[in-house]
Amino acid sequence: MEILNIEGISKTYGANIAVKNLSLKINAGEVYGILGPNGSGKTTTLGIILGVIRPDSGFYEWNQKINSLGALLETPNFYPYLSLQQNLEITALIKQVDFSEIDVVLEKLALLDRKHSKYYSLSLGMKQRLALANVLLGNPQVLVLDEPTNGLDPQGIADVRQIIIDEAKTGKTIILASHLLDEVEKTCTHVAVLKKGEVIKKGAINELLKVKRSLIVSSDENERLFELLVRSGLFEKVDKKEDLIYIDLGDNMNSKDVNEFAFKHNIVLTRFEMHEKSLETEFLKMVK
Repeated sequence: MEILNIEGISKTYGANIAVKNLSLKINAGEVYGILGPNGSGKTTTLGIILGVIRPDSGFYEWNQKINSLGALLETPNFYPYLSLQQNLEITALIKQVDFSEIDVVLEKLALLDRKHSKYYSLSLGMKQRLALANVLLGNPQVLVLDEPTNGLDPQGIADVRQIIIDEAKTGKTIILASHLLDEVEKTCTHVAVLKKGEVIKKGAINELLKVKRSLIVSSDENERLFELLVRSGLFEKVDKKEDLIYIDLGDNMNSKDVNEFAFKHNIVLTRFEMHEKSLETEFLKMVK
């Protein structure tokens, strides 16, 4: 079941393009990561789908069967001189949730022993935990989280990741924005990679993280070699640019097969260069 459909949304601030013609479809039960460096349009995208920011063009549509949504967008607002319990009571009243659920979410975020502490006395990491507790209050069907591990120590990051995984196991749909590939890889089922407001890659995380192996080869008989490689149908993709031939090997072939293929047709390779590409490689190139 489709939970959210985003079609061609764009948003500019003066001369700055925050989001450009962005389209995504998010289905029920997916943990969908929106990955990109700071300034890539992640928060603007979440702001638009939450109705906080109006897009210049395009539209988005939530499934009408959704009856509850919890969101963490940028810095949450709490009353500094109220306790954690009191702050969550305000949220519970707004969400029409029984106060008994407050202890449940505080325990889940390891904050139960601080329930009577004033908000101002919390560390940055604890404030982030409280923000997540606030989101989980009422057991929403869909979670929209903007950098949920921001400000947390390594143990806190691991704990929040586990909470996201556990919430997903209950069938919830989670939309998660992050600039950390590791965070997305460990928690998400699907990902869209943003660069300057545009989607440059999207799909199932296991497919995008899969290492794609390719070869660059050449020979003194390039035209003949290229035609033989294409006609063979053995390789996923074969391209030719100037004096180089680019071969995507696919899952069933390796570099040795290419060498043997050339030898079988009495062609000597003058260049033989192996490349491996993955989402990690592309993401690291993107943020440089």
